[in-house]
Amino acid sequence: FYSTSCDGTDGAGWSVAIASAELLMSVGTTYFFAVGGGEDPVSGAFIQVAEFLLSLSLTEACAPGVAGCTGDTCDDPDVLDASSLPAAATGNSGDYQDVYGFLATRDAVHAFTPQTTGLYDLGVVADDGVLAPNVFVSTDCNSAAVVAWQYVYEGNPFELTLEAGTTYYLILDGATDTTTGQVQELGGYTLTVSLL
Repeated sequence: FYSTSCDGTDGAGWSVAIASAELLMSVGTTYFFAVGGGEDPVSGAFIQVAEFLLSLSLTEACAPGVAGCTGDTCDDPDVLDASSLPAAATGNSGDYQDVYGFLATRDAVHAFTPQTTGLYDLGVVADDGVLAPNVFVSTDCNSAAVVAWQYVYEGNPFELTLEAGTTYYLILDGATDTTTGQVQELGGYTLTVSLL
């Protein structure tokens, strides 16, 4: 059993974990674990636990608002390596929150600082292969600083001249269904930046 208060009077109460459980835990919150008896899977009788091993392992969660997760804001973007082109990144918009609100969907933020001034192709492919990801390019992440916007799909490349030494924020904000025109969450994607 586990809870965030020892008497179980908080909103969560005591939750049951049988054999193993995956818990989303927050930094700074104290969690209490109680080990007791249980039902024998063979006889169905209640048995006391005499010996037990309690172990915890950490898998860092990159979820909306989790500190230390890159790509949620322009203050902490996922940085693309401009020294080796094409630069590439994969992600899932479901891991982030709607910070910039261009299209009222969750947005992922990547930063790219080209080493060479030139014409670049910004390629984004949705994992489902159907949706056309919406890409906003900005130099300081506000709507007044958007230098270009396009939804990207096969036959509709996003080509843009970028200046060496300038950091560009590539904000992936939702995706457009090319058959209905409806904007929805992007989900999984692959982003590439190539110098043409």
